Amino acid sequence: MSTATQQTEVRTVYITCQLGKSELSRLFNLAPEGIPAAAVIISTQRDSTRYSADTLADLTTHVGSSNASGNLNTWDNLQLDAADAAGDRKVNLKIDTERVEVQIAGTDATWVHGQAARIELLLKGAGGKIKRDHSTQKELKRQLKIMLLLLPNGVIQIVAFLIFVPGSTESTSTLSWQAGLGIFTVMVGLRS
Repeated sequence: MSTATQQTEVRTVYITCQLGKSELSRLFNLAPEGIPAAAVIISTQRDSTRYSADTLADLTTHVGSSNASGNLNTWDNLQLDAADAAGDRKVNLKIDTERVEVQIAGTDATWVHGQAARIELLLKGAGGKIKRDHSTQKELKRQLKIMLLLLPNGVIQIVAFLIFVPGSTESTSTLSWQAGLGIFTVMVGLRS
């Protein structure tokens, strides 16, 4: 019979990060803090070959001395995998030209959320933004469509108000114009 376990997991995707060599070095030093250095693997894939090393500097040297094709100074993907032997702390970073995916897990929720917050500060400092959830984007698009569909209705209401309310276009009857505009605003607000 196995014993019950509990792990806290945080996964965040960042976009628009501008990561140079110094930012990558800081990120790869920060992310696995609390995990033994021997349990950290940094890797990249070139064509169909995956190159791995213990540090970013070792990986850079290894790839530079390899027979990999293409420009060896151009890096379009990196990955960091770190986990302690007991499985109490795990960090996985996947970096490509479009995004940085951060996944942190562990039995100590304080460590997990602390590492996630520290990595977030570093990535936001490098111009990163948290990628919005796909469902949030769908909801925003849906609300925009509704507002665009209600726009002609609002225009018709304003025109009808100007035609059927006597004196609504005269300067002496500002109060009725303001009242009509207020009613229109409330109606549009209630529909959305």
